[in-house]
Amino acid sequence: MNRLTFALATLTALCCISAGPNDIAPGKPDKETIVGTWKWVSVMDQGMKMPWPEENRLVITADLITMTYIKKEDSMGWKYTIDSSKNPKQMDWLPEEDPGHPILNPAIYTLDGDTLKIASAAQGKPRPTNFESKKGDFGGVWTLKREVLIAKKKPAK
Repeated sequence: MNRLTFALATLTALCCISAGPNDIAPGKPDKETIVGTWKWVSVMDQGMKMPWPEENRLVITADLITMTYIKKEDSMGWKYTIDSSKNPKQMDWLPEEDPGHPILNPAIYTLDGDTLKIASAAQGKPRPTNFESKKGDFGGVWTLKREVLIAKKKPAK
């Protein structure tokens, strides 16, 4: 019985390890690894930690960032670009409040496995140079964790 228990425990551990959240291959470009659903860990604004609803998510596709809120009708999305060759890595958000007239919001980011950190500036303000939030910055710092979606098993026929 001990061998069976050990074998099952080992098999379970191997399945959990191999079923990583995003199957991120080493050396994969940020443009690919940043894609996913992200949950806020913390939001700093003007040097203060801000409350953030547990249900909110940041969904990133190849060319669009969407903030999803509790009320789905309040969700908003915008185009973005990244440049991982810069130090710190750069991200530009291009929201369009007036269709056809995108607004440039400069940001920086760091992507470490399943942790994404973004420091942003308001329109017309210089790009942040670090991941600090101080009073008068007119931007914010988000720390996010990749949301691991567990696939539901299909019922047996």
